[in-house]
This record gives sequence, C-alpha cells and structure tokens, in this order.
Amino acid sequence: VQLLARARHENVVAIHEADTDGVTSWFAMDLVDGEPLDRVLQRGRLPLERALRLTVGVARGVEALHALGIVHRDLKPQNVIVTADDRPVVIDLG
Repeated sequence: VQLLARARHENVVAIHEADTDGVTSWFAMDLVDGEPLDRVLQRGRLPLERALRLTVGVARGVEALHALGIVHRDLKPQNVIVTADDRPVVIDLG
C-alpha cells in the first residue's frame, strides 16, 4: 500500500492512508466522482477521438503504476471511472 500511495497521477486514484489490525486491512483513497467506463460503453459506440482520449488516459495511468513496479492485475472497464471532465481514472488497486 505504501508503494501504491506513491502513485500520484491524474489517471490513477490517489491513496492517502492505510492500516491493518492483523485481521482487517483498509486504505483511504480519493472519491472519484464519475461513471464506470463499462456504463459509458453500454450507451453505444464512442466517437473515435473520445475513445482514443480515454484509452490514452488509461494507458498513462497504467504506465505510472508500471513505473513503480505495480501491476494492476484486474484492469477492466468496471475499474475505470470517467469523470465529469471526461478524464479516465484507474481504480480498484487493492
């Protein structure tokens, strides 16, 4: 979790704090206000420029994670939130 907390990128959810009591683990992260990418895609095909912009944003977020040696291992449309300003944010890093 400490490594995840170092991943500061506009396309990756920010993690601020974490702890465990030996039984339960938790971490606090930003609330990303938006809509999961899978719901966006359910409404139909995206215009090419928007699809490319979202894809590049996700790739940049994943690149930032990889630069720290982090592999997401569950990257899928449900784990990408599209914000009101159309910025994709990779979530579910746990």
